[in-house]
Amino acid sequence: MPLFEELAQTFPVEVVEPFGEVLVIPVKAFREEWRSQLQNENVQIYLSGYRGQSCFLLKKKAVPSSDPAVSIAGSTKQKRWTKEEEVLLAKLLQEGASISQIAEKLGRKRGSVIGKITRIKRKNKQGETVGKNQNLASEKTDLLKELICSLNLLFEHGYVFCCRVLLQNANMFIGETDKNE
Repeated sequence: MPLFEELAQTFPVEVVEPFGEVLVIPVKAFREEWRSQLQNENVQIYLSGYRGQSCFLLKKKAVPSSDPAVSIAGSTKQKRWTKEEEVLLAKLLQEGASISQIAEKLGRKRGSVIGKITRIKRKNKQGETVGKNQNLASEKTDLLKELICSLNLLFEHGYVFCCRVLLQNANMFIGETDKNE
């Protein structure tokens, strides 16, 4: 009987994120002579904290398939997203379809759909950031003008303390503007 199966009769098999289903062996119970035999059995060995103690987490490696459509990890390779699929994805999201429904319509896995949505959101946020940076300089200039006008009004009415505070803030603002440009 392979060592992994022997150990599975003694130690618990649990789902531990991010590893998935693993055999959990406390460090004190693990024997170093097992390491080479487990590696020969295609078992990955991780050392991690689990439930307040250091443990070895043993996971069977996926056996490579002879089918070229299956990757080493054992999952089917996904084709690239086409523009048509992206348009359909957006349409289905706007209609309120669930991730599972979208995946079924597109013939993709849920994880693939979730990943694509995440990448689209990230790309959109980066585009927004570029647009925001272009307007940032003019917004800072407008704010600085407004601040100076406020200072003039306060200074005219004798509010020296307020003027000093506002000038300090203006100086900090000007310093930030210089750093960013």
